[in-house]
Amino acid sequence: MAEMFDEQMKAVRHRIEETAAEIRELLVDDLRTYPDRELKRRFLAQPERAEGITDKELQQLRSSAAALGDRLAAQVQAALADEKVWFELAGDDAEEVAEGKDLRQIGPVWARLAVVDAELTELASRVDLGQDDRKPSGYAPPRRFIGRRYLPTLVEAYTRAASELQMLLQSSAQERAAEIKRSLSARWSAASQDD
Repeated sequence: MAEMFDEQMKAVRHRIEETAAEIRELLVDDLRTYPDRELKRRFLAQPERAEGITDKELQQLRSSAAALGDRLAAQVQAALADEKVWFELAGDDAEEVAEGKDLRQIGPVWARLAVVDAELTELASRVDLGQDDRKPSGYAPPRRFIGRRYLPTLVEAYTRAASELQMLLQSSAQERAAEIKRSLSARWSAASQDD
């Protein structure tokens, strides 16, 4: 029975690793262009401020946005390359996994994306493009296809696999506990009361 659980857990862990790699690649691709997209959105949303930005400042802003995108992509790539991040949700003592399609529900992963908006806000303030006016503010997980990948579908596959791994871990632990009880019961029964 233990071998069956081990084989199933190995297969599920492999699915988690593959899905995590796809999510990581998608986020890295998205983050490379995110600063430029977000600054453009703010630029167009605030025409009175945007008109006061010189062409030279705008070129510098776009150049800085591209560099920031590359830096953020590299930071997130490194942060999400750690397998532990992806298995925190499915550990022995993890809370129950909520299956869904929103990356924000994967706390250990989402926490690694917290770095994204701090530098972007600082860059936007250089040309007075103000604070983020979106609700909720900050980086939002992409809801569009990026390189033939769709994040909500990948997140759903990940949370389903993490939930399955969590159930397998619990079932395996219960089976081990039951086996120990059976063994102890057999020992008790086999022990002679006459000794």
